[in-house]
Amino acid sequence: MSHNLNHTFEKRDILQPDINGFVEERFLRYVLVEAIRNSKLAGYRPLDADQYAILSGAPEEWADYFVATAKSSSNLNAFNSKSVVVYTSAGQRLDLEKVGLFSINPAEVVPNKEQLFIPRTNIAEAIQLYANRILKDKAIKPSDLAIDGVLEGGSNVDTNGFY
Repeated sequence: MSHNLNHTFEKRDILQPDINGFVEERFLRYVLVEAIRNSKLAGYRPLDADQYAILSGAPEEWADYFVATAKSSSNLNAFNSKSVVVYTSAGQRLDLEKVGLFSINPAEVVPNKEQLFIPRTNIAEAIQLYANRILKDKAIKPSDLAIDGVLEGGSNVDTNGFY
């Protein structure tokens, strides 16, 4: 007895979100490790690396940091979309939109808002944004705050529970 294979099978990206927009953590981590290997962060240890468990700058350590960041900013939901209100040090109100796994402001990157809902695009942009800021600041904390909604010298007013 032979089995007939269904020829309508399509290969699925491991980061394809489920019906509710969530991606699996283990697959996210795998993709992050591979992406970080080819980034400026590979092998880099910022000044405050110890408090983020980045002991050698290995891609796996950075991936753990990025997974934790995605968990806190979107709960691993690729369809995440939220509005954030921040104030500059001059008191100017800014209404920002944050989308995707890493809650990226579409105004800060080249891809459009819809493209940021694609996990691999959001990951690539997040790594580039974080790497540029971390290398500039030589520390994670100021970079982390700048991406997640708090502007330098500013403060969060309404972040819907996220930073």
